Amino acid sequence: MAEVQAMGSYLDESSLVIMLSYTEDRSKNNFSYDESIELIQESIDVPIFSVWDFYLGNGIIGGKLFDTFEHGYEAGRLADEILNGVEPKDIPIALNQPNHYVFDYNELVEFDYDVADLPRDAKVINEPLGFADYYKENSKIINMTAFIIIGVLALALIIIVALLRRNLKIKEQIAEQEQYYASTDIL
Repeated sequence: MAEVQAMGSYLDESSLVIMLSYTEDRSKNNFSYDESIELIQESIDVPIFSVWDFYLGNGIIGGKLFDTFEHGYEAGRLADEILNGVEPKDIPIALNQPNHYVFDYNELVEFDYDVADLPRDAKVINEPLGFADYYKENSKIINMTAFIIIGVLALALIIIVALLRRNLKIKEQIAEQEQYYASTDIL
């Protein structure tokens, strides 16, 4: 790993790294996927692309990523067919692979890539939410908050109207009493 990390000093701003799979170094030291990308990213200050989706969100910019979940699902489906008697030679070769363009917004920003330059069908993770996206994500909370505010305002309006009516009634009673006392005034 130290040898790979040292290579970072030879890379200039026009360089990039394509991370395939690095889990064992020449000294037979083993690294998890998370460890390998972390150690390499610490020593390299250039964009890192990959073909593996499990590196996404851990330091790579992205790329046309191999969807490991979809491939695993497909492998299980094919194994099920074979176990149920289908001959492997009768299973057609899958030409449309479930690989997708996926990029990490934080890494794009760090290396000054413009999201608008990405492929049209690319998905971007960690992108800040715009108002419409924020509303979609939080619509229940927003709607409930609005409902509570409207309810409180309606209650306040009902209380104000009741107080105004009570005030008007009291004023009418005072006016009647003043009129009564004015007519009975002896002086």
